[in-house]
Amino acid sequence: MHIPHSKPFLDSSDANSVNKVLESAYLSTGPLCQRFAQKTARLFDKKFSIPTQSGTDALALALFALKQKPGSEIAIPAYICSALLDALKLNGLIPKPLDISRSALAIKTELVNEQQQNISAVIGAHLFGIPAPLHKIEHPVLIEDCAQTINAEIDGIKTGTTGILTVCSFYATKLLTTGHGGAVITDNIDLHTRMTNNINHDNNPSWRPHFHFQMSDFNASLGLSQIEKLDALLKKRREIALRYYTALGTPKHFHSSESYSRFIIIAEDGAEKLIEKFNYVGIEAKRPVYKPIHRYLNLPKKNFPNAEWAYSHIVSIPLYPAMTELEIEYIQQFLEKHKNEMRCRTST
Repeated sequence: MHIPHSKPFLDSSDANSVNKVLESAYLSTGPLCQRFAQKTARLFDKKFSIPTQSGTDALALALFALKQKPGSEIAIPAYICSALLDALKLNGLIPKPLDISRSALAIKTELVNEQQQNISAVIGAHLFGIPAPLHKIEHPVLIEDCAQTINAEIDGIKTGTTGILTVCSFYATKLLTTGHGGAVITDNIDLHTRMTNNINHDNNPSWRPHFHFQMSDFNASLGLSQIEKLDALLKKRREIALRYYTALGTPKHFHSSESYSRFIIIAEDGAEKLIEKFNYVGIEAKRPVYKPIHRYLNLPKKNFPNAEWAYSHIVSIPLYPAMTELEIEYIQQFLEKHKNEMRCRTST
């Protein structure tokens, strides 16, 4: 048996939605993008959303709209995908990685608040379906990355409702997919207008550079179909997570407020050894972050002890709605057999 680490859930309703666009022959940005914008804004209880071609595009557009001066330092988590660096580089901004907390695996809010006088903005991300306490960040310019925590809550606060801007990725293996895609979401009409003007490049009387980041109706059609079953997809993720926790003997660590975009395990003897054991029996396990940001930037590892710990000990295993019952049972059996070699994140 081989169980891939990630796989999108696609059904006949997705195919029908995409086929209708193909039949219409209208593939560029149009009415379906507008409808998708309305629905993604509602996901985070906000008024405006601009669908983009990727989450990185959404972040680059957000940073540009905030008029951050080139050379400004932007606080980011040390433990996160390197795509953040791409968006910062596009805007001429300097990344300032800060260490993470071991509980939420997100940027440490205390560090942000201690250094907020020295940073121009903050990009905070909720990772792996775990809602982080980003609402405790005191800096007024917070971009909240919610690609992995749609419909999650912390302290009664819905993720994506705290930042001045919220960004999402709808990549193939995210909680809902448009293939490639993303969105930047806000309640601020001035920011929304600024971002709209920065991507609407046609029929302008004069020229200036624009971002060609608009999502197509082709991608939006898949996203609209996915949103219709989002609640069912999240329910399935939570059901699988509970089964994994039960197999590990710790069902009390399951939290219905999490989205479980990944199932995270702490490897007692190091990530690499446990990944090899999973892979040996056909379960594709991975480090959920390929390489921490501070390592890409060649910064001292000693300044990021929690990010280093996460890199060394955290393993992600398959959890997604497209899994078969046989695959879920197979992983449950492995977890139960090897539970003394690993522990759940919430037991730290």
